[in-house]
Amino acid sequence: MITAETVNSPDLVFQQYCKEVFGVNRGIYNTIDEWFFQAGAVSVLERRQIIVNFSFRTCLNRIRGKRQLC
Repeated sequence: MITAETVNSPDLVFQQYCKEVFGVNRGIYNTIDEWFFQAGAVSVLERRQIIVNFSFRTCLNRIRGKRQLC
């Protein structure tokens, strides 16, 4: 579960969280962030929560498919 402190942290800290937890590097993080922004998620806090949910679901799908774990 992500904490409010993590969601409200500086961009670099949040990006590092995504890398540690989900294995998402900065380039991929920026691409995902930009995609959700273009899709209408203008609020940074909203996008960060969406990114975490998206990454979590992606990890679950990998685990269920017996592919690489996150």
